[in-house]
Amino acid sequence: MQLYFIAIIPPTDISEIITAVKQRFSINHQSSRSLKSPPHITLRPPFKMFKEREEELSNSLTAFANEHKFFTIDLNGYGHFRKDVIYINPSENDLLKKTYSDLQQHLTHKNNFSILSSFPSFKPHITVAYRDLSAKAFDEAWRVFEHESFSHSFAADYIYLLKHLKQKWEVIGEFAFKAI
Repeated sequence: MQLYFIAIIPPTDISEIITAVKQRFSINHQSSRSLKSPPHITLRPPFKMFKEREEELSNSLTAFANEHKFFTIDLNGYGHFRKDVIYINPSENDLLKKTYSDLQQHLTHKNNFSILSSFPSFKPHITVAYRDLSAKAFDEAWRVFEHESFSHSFAADYIYLLKHLKQKWEVIGEFAFKAI
């Protein structure tokens, strides 16, 4: 069994800016775990699947993307979960929520991916410090980041399939939304 997840990844220019934020956490707050994956908004949390099903899942994601239009995501400021995760916050976005919901239904019902049971809640975010952030480092970092601005927008025109390889996540498939 291999480990996978499905996400929206910002374009290279914005991903580089977000990666620089992640590197600040690594250098200044000893939190480097978020650097093991590209900047992303998770649409399907990590799940295990046999490698032999990759092609089937890729075909399913192609069909899903072909049925959905691209949309814009606005990133605005920072937020946190508990005291060990800090993230970049996307603005409220009904199309993102619908894409998430439609994808869960598509994977669990239309394509019989029973191993991909749906998750009841969705809080879109782009993690910049992840679970290896100590309580003390969190307090220090949050005093800075709760007031720091982050404002970028991008077209969510692809969804991506990522696979855990050699201690990090790598994109193994990209699936384009309809342009119109």
